[in-house]
Amino acid sequence: ETFKAPEGAGGSARGVYYRVVGNKGKEKSKVNGKTYVRRPLLVIADKFRSHDYLTTLEAVVTSDRRVVEYDGLGEGLSEPLGPSTKDALASQGDAALRYAVEELGSLIGPLKKQMKVDGFHVLGHAFGAEVAVEYARVAPQGTVRSLCLASPPPSLAD
Repeated sequence: ETFKAPEGAGGSARGVYYRVVGNKGKEKSKVNGKTYVRRPLLVIADKFRSHDYLTTLEAVVTSDRRVVEYDGLGEGLSEPLGPSTKDALASQGDAALRYAVEELGSLIGPLKKQMKVDGFHVLGHAFGAEVAVEYARVAPQGTVRSLCLASPPPSLAD
């Protein structure tokens, strides 16, 4: 599916592609009569890469939860960024991080509503780890249930 991001991230509305895989019915389980709900996993890819390289994670987690993969920063099946915007974001790490966090923020609210969930576990890879950490700082309480950082950049150690 493609979500039309509201104006804000980058100054114009553009389509951000995401897909949800897995079975919602498997997210609930009962143990000793008590029902537990597993939150979906939101996967944030590296800068200027589509979600495709992370699809191998699907087999690991879709057995008991849904996985949300999206193509940020105009990559993959999302509407592309303009050349000048992409060049600016590629050369200015802080601007790219701010943009990516805004873009994710505009996607999460409608996604939570559509999926009927109150939060996500979040996996960020490389630059996506920075986005995940920064988004967790600014997200409404309870939206980010846990963080998993894969190959985070050294700047996160500070």
